[in-house]
Amino acid sequence: ELRTPGTVYTFAVGAKAKLPEFVKYQTEGLLQGVKYDPKDVPEGTALYIAACATCHGVPGVDKGGNIRNLGYVPAEEITKLKDIVFNGPFRERGMPDFTDKLKEEDVVK
Repeated sequence: ELRTPGTVYTFAVGAKAKLPEFVKYQTEGLLQGVKYDPKDVPEGTALYIAACATCHGVPGVDKGGNIRNLGYVPAEEITKLKDIVFNGPFRERGMPDFTDKLKEEDVVK
């Protein structure tokens, strides 16, 4: 069964990317095993809410927005976050490039 809060389509002029597959909400297997410094949590939370939560949701609180909730991805994907945020492998699917919005040190903490 597919459950979504709605579908948001993002278009780029001249792009020819296929629409992403619809997937079931994943609500088990909350992210674990990512090393972090507890002192960075308040600032990191604020950055996530400002830049990510609209699309990805709040881990452990809701099912996500129109894109996969990052609270349920494998820890290995979080280690690649810098490349995803700044190099745009999902840009063709509508993910914005955060190069001018976030600093690298904010993403790799």
